[in-house]
Amino acid sequence: MSQVKSVVPLNSRSSATTNDSGAFVSSGLRVGGPYRITITSDQGTKVFDNVFLWSSRNLG
Repeated sequence: MSQVKSVVPLNSRSSATTNDSGAFVSSGLRVGGPYRITITSDQGTKVFDNVFLWSSRNLG
């Protein structure tokens, strides 16, 4: 399993742990960004910068 940390706008933080297949859920994140996603596992650390979230929900 891996630890997943998200640094969200306004320096808030969110953490999650992956399941056996590597999937994770991080709820409560706002649409927009940029986010920095850091994944840490036995294999090392991987960072994804400038990640943006959007909603596919029709608000109309």
